[in-house]
Amino acid sequence: MSAKKSVRNYGIDALRIFAMLLVAVLHLLGQGGVLLNPAYRISTHCAAWLLEHMALIAVNCFALISGYVGLKAKHRLSGFVLLWLQVFFYSAGITLLFFVFRPETVSAGNLLHALFPISFSQYWYYTAYCGLFLFMPLLNAAVQQMTRMQFYLTAGGMVLLFTVSKTFTERDPFIMHSGYSAFWLIILYFLGAGIRRFIRLPRQAIPCSLLIFAAASLVGMLLNGNSVNRLYYDDVPTLTASLALFLAFSAMRFRSKAAQSVIGWTAPLTFAVYLTHTHPLVFANLMANRFIRFAQYSVKHMLLSVFLTAMLIFLGSIAAEWVRVRLIRLLHIPQGLAKLDAWLDAKIVKIERSQRRKRRRSRR
Repeated sequence: MSAKKSVRNYGIDALRIFAMLLVAVLHLLGQGGVLLNPAYRISTHCAAWLLEHMALIAVNCFALISGYVGLKAKHRLSGFVLLWLQVFFYSAGITLLFFVFRPETVSAGNLLHALFPISFSQYWYYTAYCGLFLFMPLLNAAVQQMTRMQFYLTAGGMVLLFTVSKTFTERDPFIMHSGYSAFWLIILYFLGAGIRRFIRLPRQAIPCSLLIFAAASLVGMLLNGNSVNRLYYDDVPTLTASLALFLAFSAMRFRSKAAQSVIGWTAPLTFAVYLTHTHPLVFANLMANRFIRFAQYSVKHMLLSVFLTAMLIFLGSIAAEWVRVRLIRLLHIPQGLAKLDAWLDAKIVKIERSQRRKRRRSRR
């Protein structure tokens, strides 16, 4: 009997798209200056901060998605290399554009960081993800071997030790850096993988999960106040909101072929949105306080302006990524890396067979 074919969860892909849009919203409000404009409308200011805390879950959701998808995915060197090439393309490419058109903004340090994005943490999430990547096979094996109760106990212990204790003491004994670390991504990967294996949320529970997401975001705003220094990925409200939204999307079903086609085409391109608008030169020269005037709008016009601007960033980045993907396909880079994977697999199989033969001989 053939193995059961894994069915693609378009709800998870939809969350990838929605979360990346929230990343753009998060940075428009923060780096864009909306939250810090001293001449704000009170109602708009409160709405902007609530939106900030609702968007804060985006990073956590991406790490949860990595675990959910990675549990059943093959751990390939080609995947890591392709991701590095994508990061290098935007890191070096955007720096080159600034060097040509706005050379006064580019320092020697910018050039060095652009060429070595991991070493200099050009993009903090990617650097942390590289640390996570090495632990993925170990985490997958652990989740696959666990019983349901073992997973619940381990996950509960992680949340109590690394999240609950930190939230109410405001200390960082495990050096989590408010969630800006490989260690935090490892924890979220484990949770995402375990959810895929052990938890199935019925569609009827989606409204309840969305309500928990909204309530937890509100609690996070009330608990942490209006301070950019208190925006934590690893506190209880943010983790609760992240898990609630993740479970809601994982239970969603998209039956329409048109919807599946659009979601399936867009989701793999979304990481480029992060790589374009959070590039240090873009962040400092094109994003910093450019949207501060939104804080003086009415709530409705502020929300509309933020989401339309975020959508423009999203669509522009998706278009650039589509061109980049077409280029690397024309250069046959994925095909070459696939051959490298096959060669490595063959070598590993050969070594394992040799070791088995040696063990058999040693027993005689």
